[in-house]
Amino acid sequence: MPSFILANLGYLYLACVIIIDILMMFFLTQAHGFSNYKATVLSLVCYAITFVFAGLALKHLPMSVVYALWGGLGAMGCAVVAHFFMGQKLNLPVYIGMGLIVVGVVMVELFSESSS
Repeated sequence: MPSFILANLGYLYLACVIIIDILMMFFLTQAHGFSNYKATVLSLVCYAITFVFAGLALKHLPMSVVYALWGGLGAMGCAVVAHFFMGQKLNLPVYIGMGLIVVGVVMVELFSESSS
């Protein structure tokens, strides 16, 4: 593998975690309280896959960075998917909150002195 990919493998795994986590939440909303079995199973499969990729990401990145980015970017991704694919309206406090998440994620990434 090219050295660029190897140097950023933890972030590649983390990106998979975040994307699959957003898919999991989408399927969970489609499960309608677990009455839609296909969506329920898809959400459970996605949930299991996130743990596999999270474990791989943790081999390369500190836990504080993995969890902060997973939580923050996952929450933002869910809000964006809810807006564009489910017709949910986002208001000013949501935009402000997402901006604060971006600031927090950047601060964790830039100023984290943790090592894996």
